[in-house]
Amino acid sequence: MIPLAVAPSVPSAAVSALDHLLAATDSLADGAESWQRAEWHLLTAGFRVRLGQLGLEPSVEAGAALIAAALFLAEHCDEWDGDARDALAEVATLGRAMVEHAHRDGEPGNR
Repeated sequence: MIPLAVAPSVPSAAVSALDHLLAATDSLADGAESWQRAEWHLLTAGFRVRLGQLGLEPSVEAGAALIAAALFLAEHCDEWDGDARDALAEVATLGRAMVEHAHRDGEPGNR
């Protein structure tokens, strides 16, 4: 996979945060080889199935959160020697914290 080595920056008023995240992801994909693109396609299909099994709908917000988490971890967590389990645990922990925060604040649609 392509390392997430995108320089951190703050979105401008002219570019929404989502546009900024999509542009960062697109810049990573631009240099991808065909096998990487095929792998991403299969991962995306499998992830959509997993979300469906969990009763979750894919959404712009969820996608943006995944991109933001990946870019944040790429900026702040050194993963050398090919073992990404810690990074995956960190993404899961960030997601768990967001769910806890939403539940605590009683956001609509949360249990």
